[in-house]
Amino acid sequence: MIRYGRLLASISAISLVGCSNASQLQLAVLNASVQSPDPVVDVYARIAQGAMACWFGGSGFLKTTHIFYADVGAPSSGRGGEIVIHEKDTTQPQPWGRRAFRIRIASADGVTTVEAENVAMSDDVAGRMRADVFQWAQGNPGCGPQGPSAAPAAPLPARTWHKMAPGSETALTRGS
Repeated sequence: MIRYGRLLASISAISLVGCSNASQLQLAVLNASVQSPDPVVDVYARIAQGAMACWFGGSGFLKTTHIFYADVGAPSSGRGGEIVIHEKDTTQPQPWGRRAFRIRIASADGVTTVEAENVAMSDDVAGRMRADVFQWAQGNPGCGPQGPSAAPAAPLPARTWHKMAPGSETALTRGS
């Protein structure tokens, strides 16, 4: 299933290459990765600042439903960075629920690559988040469109999805 989705994204990206209006950011959103000449730590800092301001800030659409977790290696270590958005599980003392969105930042041959992976967000929210991440990775500040349609549904309680068979959590309808 994942390969099929990547194939469709690649075909869509190839078809957009011929369009004069297709920007690098539009292609990156389809491909789920973007590159930057900047060091990992710089790209990581821009993405983390953008996420904290736009998604988790005062009126951020993830502020009440999700948790931000991030880790990056020291510049001298050569280790990349990762930002993970978890669903918030308020029934637990440590409220990290399942992963919902993951951003990986790595460097090879002087080029930093940023990958954004949707794990459990709706496709429209994940697309918006991916566009924000790639915008920030390229050094462009700002937030995507705000509005009620951008807010994800409240997460399932962890006690519900922990007891389900692996992979079946997507079969449930949120809010039911």
